[in-house]
Amino acid sequence: MPGIGTHLINPRTGRPQPNSLWTFGYIASLALCILALGFAALAAFAFAMTGALDLALEVAGIGVLQALMAYACLAAIRRRQCRYREALAAYEAALAKAAGWDENEA
Repeated sequence: MPGIGTHLINPRTGRPQPNSLWTFGYIASLALCILALGFAALAAFAFAMTGALDLALEVAGIGVLQALMAYACLAAIRRRQCRYREALAAYEAALAKAAGWDENEA
């Protein structure tokens, strides 16, 4: 998911900031999940009305692909958020070290 982007860096302070596009990624994955459920319901309806298993499986396959895309989108966002948390922890540790504060002294 290269369009989602990684965390941002404040140019003035150097502090990592979360990317605002992550919210759109969550919304997109929610929409994909709803679409996958809709295709599952459509597959059940198509099988109930026609009895054609091949048609129902094709429509259900589209729903499975939508669910896989939603999973991939959420996994990409989670990876980027994990890197953001690591960068934030490193920033705060460097700031504490520069200020002369040691965690063992507290």
